[in-house]
Amino acid sequence: MSAPPERTALYRVRNAEGDLLYVGISERPEYRWFSHRRQHDWWDEVASYSLEWHTSREVALKAEAEAIKAERPRHNNTYNYAVQFDPKSWEPVLGGIKHQLLAERIRAEIRSGRWTVGYRIPSFEVLTEAASVSKTVVQQAIGNLRSEGVLDWRPGDGTYVTAVPH
Repeated sequence: MSAPPERTALYRVRNAEGDLLYVGISERPEYRWFSHRRQHDWWDEVASYSLEWHTSREVALKAEAEAIKAERPRHNNTYNYAVQFDPKSWEPVLGGIKHQLLAERIRAEIRSGRWTVGYRIPSFEVLTEAASVSKTVVQQAIGNLRSEGVLDWRPGDGTYVTAVPH
């Protein structure tokens, strides 16, 4: 007779404002948090956590995937990109000051809810293709949105939505 599966916790960590920072699973969450503390700068923001125990790792993995897709935690990468971006869905950016027009188009994606906080936006290359602009225009638009606190760039990982613009 095989041993019963180990209980596995689904945990959520939040900052002081109650924003969901991360969702994960572990049989021993306290040890996993110690690992997060050493590996991730964002762990310093953690103000609270909650645990939801599941009967097995398999059940917890499914619950984790569903939670990340539905709740869009800021620092999860896996499952956090449910919205697929089709570059052909955008018209070329024409006329005007192109980087400002592109920044406004990105703001519109965020305000509409298609790109939510925690969403990794398309790469510079994809945005260049979608808007029919140069990489410099994309860099300027992203730079402006980073200055506004709407986007955050993580070297080697991508650019993420951090706030809904006003």
